Amino acid sequence: MIELFTWPTPNGTKPSIMLEEVGVPYSVHLVNLGSGEQRAPQFLSVSPNGKIPAVIDHNSVGGAKTVFESGAILVYLAAGMLLPDAGGRREQAMSWLFWAMSGVGPTFGQLMHFISAEDGSSPAAHRFLGEAVRLVHVLERRLGEAAYLADEYSIADVGAFTWVNFAMPTIRSNSRDALGATPALDRWLGDINSRPAVQRGLRAPKIVIGRAKPIS
Repeated sequence: MIELFTWPTPNGTKPSIMLEEVGVPYSVHLVNLGSGEQRAPQFLSVSPNGKIPAVIDHNSVGGAKTVFESGAILVYLAAGMLLPDAGGRREQAMSWLFWAMSGVGPTFGQLMHFISAEDGSSPAAHRFLGEAVRLVHVLERRLGEAAYLADEYSIADVGAFTWVNFAMPTIRSNSRDALGATPALDRWLGDINSRPAVQRGLRAPKIVIGRAKPIS
């Protein structure tokens, strides 16, 4: 059994999607970001950076193993299913995964913060909107060449999808003509949203939110 420490955010649903995709049993422990549970000593013992998500794998060889940071968790859980063991496709999947972790997540997250906090009028909001549009254009070009980021569906798609799926309505409504049409990206979002494992993974933290107790 894997324990998943999370909250229903774009980063928090990456591991639950991955766990559903690989079919590994898991339990969800909510870390309420609004009340500051991510700063509690109990959670910091699992995730030293005080950020969700994190997992504890109680079935690992040699005893329980803790993994934190969403990209590291995706790699850990891939189990040869959504990440090739070797070769060019592995490097391609890893390259696009790190692109999503270093670019899409931080940029889209900051954009959503500044737009919601300042109605999108600040220099910071304009800066992050411009970078978000650039990243969307990178994604559109890639998905015009291939069905998925690493040709076949992989952890790279999971790593990028949750933030793109969450933020695209805001990006569209604020970018005006700068964004343009994104037919390849729209097709990709539709394909991933239609996957049953993705649907279950997106719901997983929300399902327990009304009945699960905070970590203790």
